Amino acid sequence: MPALSSELANLPALYAGFWDFCALIAFAELKIADFLARMTHPVPLDALTAYCWRQHHHDSWEGVNSPSPDASEVYVLACAPDVARMMRPMVRCGLVRLDKRGYYSLTSAGRTVISTEAGVWWDQVMLTAHPWSWNAARNLTSAVLGRGPTELLSANGVRVTDGAVESMFDRLDHDPGLAELFYRVAARHTAAFAGELSARLLVNEGTKSVAAIGGGHGHLLASLLLDDPELQGSLVERPGPASFAADVIDTHGLRLRCTVIPGDIFSADDLPTGQDVYIAERVLQYCDDTHAERLLQGLAQVMHVDSQVWLVETVLGEPHETEATDYLDLGLLAMLSGLLRTEAQHRALAWKSGLQVATTAALPAGLTLLILIPLTGTCSAAQTEEPPS
Repeated sequence: MPALSSELANLPALYAGFWDFCALIAFAELKIADFLARMTHPVPLDALTAYCWRQHHHDSWEGVNSPSPDASEVYVLACAPDVARMMRPMVRCGLVRLDKRGYYSLTSAGRTVISTEAGVWWDQVMLTAHPWSWNAARNLTSAVLGRGPTELLSANGVRVTDGAVESMFDRLDHDPGLAELFYRVAARHTAAFAGELSARLLVNEGTKSVAAIGGGHGHLLASLLLDDPELQGSLVERPGPASFAADVIDTHGLRLRCTVIPGDIFSADDLPTGQDVYIAERVLQYCDDTHAERLLQGLAQVMHVDSQVWLVETVLGEPHETEATDYLDLGLLAMLSGLLRTEAQHRALAWKSGLQVATTAALPAGLTLLILIPLTGTCSAAQTEEPPS
């Protein structure tokens, strides 16, 4: 690789990062963290390779086609050097420890990639590794340049129906495996700030009802209702996740205090009327401006004069301010559905929809709470092109 000037010093890291992540995907797919976590002592390479082989070829070994023990041992020995190559980035990144004997053990960081509830990163890695995510990433060029011709999109695995590009939520409706990963990741993210939202609701004078708009599997709403036994709830979501949300609500014994509405969050007819607080958790970032405005306009129609809309969003900062928002924004672009917005863009979107941002507050995990209220005064949003500064 040619030597690079100081201005280009980050370029090799961008290239290497791709292959490091590919190694992380293999590490997660094979559930190596699960295996090492079960071990009471460091594991030699041959034992790790044997586990990886069994994990990868488990289905093909069933029945009469299973290789003999002698044959499988030969295969394992042949794969061992390549397993060691795959593990090198995991050691370098601190997920796995390699001792002087060449034995492997799991670090505390590596435990975040366990496939059970304890592994907060496993679902995220597997969601990114899903073929839909890979196809969307490969289609980034077309997404940047106006989505590209429908033939190209279709060739890259993106569904196009009557000229309309499939959104991620459309895909979730007919891909149960992808939907399961997506909503598990969403539930993990929700846990980071649910407590703070509950605390704010408890001190929000006069709040007796809350509606989760696009509430996913219902984990956030269930948490809010459990923290306040006087609170009534409702949830609007597409039929698939709404069914799962109903089960979550039932599991927590909240059926009598919560209504789950299978419906379209972009239709005011499906939104519950007169709720004190409407919460949309990371919903707008998955919407283009047209759908985001339609959602907010629908909420403006069903709110009462003292209602509030609580938007939980990743707010885009200044260019190059944080890597995390850059990654997320590119992912939303590639998924052909949404985008991150600045605070000013949120304010403008709210104003066009008949709402205004009353206040904002920082939440954990880099999120921001934007509290919207109905526009006041005689001047409507339709009569004014720009929101107040």
